[in-house]
Amino acid sequence: MTKLTRNDIQLINKYADFEENEIDTTLKENVLINKEEWNNTLRIIMLTLGLGFFAIGLMFFYAYNWDDLSKTGKLLSAELVVICSVALFIFYRNNTIYSKIIATAISFLIGVMFAVFGQVYQTGANAYDFFLGWSFSIALIVFLTDFAVLWFLYLLLVSTTWHFYILQAVGRNAEALELLVIFLLYVVVFVFTHYLQNIGKQIPVWWKHSIVMIAVSVGTILGIEYIIEFKIGHLPSGMIITPISVVYALGLYYSLQEKYIVPFALILFSCIILLTTVMVNEADDFITATLLVSLFVLMSMTGLIYKVVSLQKKWNNE
Repeated sequence: MTKLTRNDIQLINKYADFEENEIDTTLKENVLINKEEWNNTLRIIMLTLGLGFFAIGLMFFYAYNWDDLSKTGKLLSAELVVICSVALFIFYRNNTIYSKIIATAISFLIGVMFAVFGQVYQTGANAYDFFLGWSFSIALIVFLTDFAVLWFLYLLLVSTTWHFYILQAVGRNAEALELLVIFLLYVVVFVFTHYLQNIGKQIPVWWKHSIVMIAVSVGTILGIEYIIEFKIGHLPSGMIITPISVVYALGLYYSLQEKYIVPFALILFSCIILLTTVMVNEADDFITATLLVSLFVLMSMTGLIYKVVSLQKKWNNE
C-alpha cells in the first residue's frame, strides 16, 4: 500500500471525523520521520562526509609533503590507505549502504594511488592513459557494488577519459566528435535505465534527472557549436543534426507517454536556446535582432512555463 502524504491526510480529515490522536498516529506512520530513521540518515551522512574529506585530505597531504616523502613512503602510504579501506569494506560487508559508500571511497583512492605511482616513477603517460587505467581498474567494483552514486561517478570518469583522449590524441578540431559521443553515451544510458526500471529494478529519481540534464546540456552545446561554426571538424552536417533531432523528438514523445516532465521541459528549453542562437547568428541589424530575440524568448519561455505547469497539474490529478 502506498503511504499517505500530508495533503492526503489533510483532505481525509476535512471530510471525516478524526480524533486528534488518530491524526498524530497517521502522520507518524506515513509522513514524519522517526528517531531511528534520523539516526540512520545521520550515520550515512557522517560516513560519507568523513570518507570524502579523508580522500581529499589525502590528496592535499601528498601535494604539501611531496618533497619530504621518500619514494617508498609515498607508495607505501597510498597502498596502505587502500588496504585499510578494503578491510573496512569487509567489516561492513553485511551493511549494504555502508559497504556501497566505502566501495565508492575505495574507487576514488585507487585513482589517488595511480596518480602517486605515476608521479613517483614519472611514467610520462598522457592524462587519458591515467583515466583509462583508473576506469578499467575500478570497473569490477562498480559492477559488483551496483551503487547509483558510484555508477554516476564512473560515467563522469569515462567521459573525462574520452575528453582527454580527443584533446591529446585526436586534436583540437574534434570537439564535435567528443560532444557527439558523450551525447549518445548518456542517451544510451538513459534508455538502459528505462529498461531496468521496466523489469522492476529500483532507480533513484535523481539518477534519471541527472542523466537527462547532462544529455540535453551536451546536445545543446553541440547544436550551438554547429550553428555558429556551421561545419565542425570533419563531421558531416547530418551526423550532428540527425542524432539531436531524433533524440529530441523521441524524448518529447517519451515524456508525454510516461508523464515525465523533466525531459519535456529541458528539451523544449534547449530548442528555445538553439532557435535563439540561430536568430542571433543570422541577424544583420543589432537593434532589430535584439528586439526580435527578446520578444521570442519572452513569448517562448512564457508558453513553456504555462505548458509545463498545466501538464504537471493534469498528470498529478490523473
